[in-house]
Amino acid sequence: MVPDDERASERKGERARQDDERADGRRVRQLSTGHTVELPLDCEFTMAGALFPASAESLATGLPDRLSPVRVAPRTGALALVSIEYHRVGGLDPYDEFAVIVPVVADARTDLPGVQFVGGDLGGWVHWLPVTTEESVALGREIWGYPKEVADIEIEERAGTRRTTVSLDGELVVVLDVEPVEPRTCDVTTAVTRKRDLTLQSYTELDGDLLGTRVALDGPLAVRPLSQRASVSLGSHDLADELRALGIRNCSLGRLYSSRTEARLHPGAAVL
Repeated sequence: MVPDDERASERKGERARQDDERADGRRVRQLSTGHTVELPLDCEFTMAGALFPASAESLATGLPDRLSPVRVAPRTGALALVSIEYHRVGGLDPYDEFAVIVPVVADARTDLPGVQFVGGDLGGWVHWLPVTTEESVALGREIWGYPKEVADIEIEERAGTRRTTVSLDGELVVVLDVEPVEPRTCDVTTAVTRKRDLTLQSYTELDGDLLGTRVALDGPLAVRPLSQRASVSLGSHDLADELRALGIRNCSLGRLYSSRTEARLHPGAAVL
């Protein structure tokens, strides 16, 4: 029998062989769907999201050992729900996405709120990532291990609120309502909108490895902490029950909004 570590090395070698490196250092990857993308992947999107409190203990049960949920209180973590409309994604057709992300710290030395970040790396564990096209499923799963699947995602503006409805097999999973953040600069308890140059870290698992992926954002991004103008409701699908099991509460800790942001997703790297 071939040891697990040898199998992992073979899988990594196979992934490396799938990438053709160009003279400018960018990699070219052909997906199982036949589509070709370049890495790092450049994209442009509109998004609206909110952060909700959830059970830190329940969140921790679904995380790899090296990741701990960010604590906003001793027993409380957070869950980010983000609705995204991709206008440009490499050479793929535009698609919609709904991200369920657990804010985490890698290699935290303590679970104490506020002290977790000392000696640890902040990022987001991608818990679930429904999308609207098959090629975007292949893109996320094959390159980064993102837990994507095709779902029905409806995004609409209604009465000053951006509503996102996600269904699977005709059964409702989740509805997210977020009031767009007005583009003004105020103190930290109100909206702050400015052109941001941020680098975030997302975590996934691929072929048994914990991967960290750098996501560089460039563009206007509005953040309103301590905002209640976002809400979530869960449906009857089994995945809705999974979200309920995380102890999510319908009282938002903050919301974010961007009318147009650019991002660059780098190839994932094993977290050592």
